[in-house]
Amino acid sequence: MKKIKETEKGFYGCYWPVKGSKCAIIAMLGDDCEDHMAKSAVKWLQKKLHISVLTLSPARKDYSHHNLPVERIGAAISYLQTRGIEKIAITGASTTGMYALLAASYYPQITLTIAMTPADFVMEGFTRGNGTVRANGRGMVSPVLPGKGSRCLICPMPTGIRNTV
Repeated sequence: MKKIKETEKGFYGCYWPVKGSKCAIIAMLGDDCEDHMAKSAVKWLQKKLHISVLTLSPARKDYSHHNLPVERIGAAISYLQTRGIEKIAITGASTTGMYALLAASYYPQITLTIAMTPADFVMEGFTRGNGTVRANGRGMVSPVLPGKGSRCLICPMPTGIRNTV
């Protein structure tokens, strides 16, 4: 595995290319783009599927994932495309599973989404960059109501207090 660490391209991540591969997966697993969980995922994905992997996290050793605008996925997609990647997948677990679903709803370049045990709501921290709006699952945006429960924006099941704004 060869690692290329990126911090200047609009995201924090490590790119693990496979020579000749035209496919890549954006993996958001673990506390850092190069921690044990991320490296294990890279090793398994490259051995089994022979694909390049871009591991992402909000910042070094930052597991909060609440400062992760959706535009960072767009920057990661652009980064992969400039390296000859034609098919892009995304994966995440728990909080980042929800984030993977959200990102896939925004970016049609993502052709495969693997969301492992995702949350059934969009957290207030996953905003479109300016902190005032978030996706509602229908290609529109709605105001963020920090500290309140929200209606599930990915599936129709209500959770907590409904956001009707």
